Amino acid sequence: KLGIKPLGIEGLEVGQWIVMDYETVILHIFYEPIRKIYALEELWGDFPPRKKQKNLQASLSQE
Repeated sequence: KLGIKPLGIEGLEVGQWIVMDYETVILHIFYEPIRKIYALEELWGDFPPRKKQKNLQASLSQE
């Protein structure tokens, strides 16, 4: 919708863990059983959670 395309995408062939590189943001999409195995949230558990952006376009235009 915004016309933003990733620099790279990995994992589409298998579809259990897809990584999308947007340069300033790396997006991980997991199949639920695989997500539990890697438990990435535990790696950064000491960081406070960030609020979700309701309006992605407004957020991107502020950068």
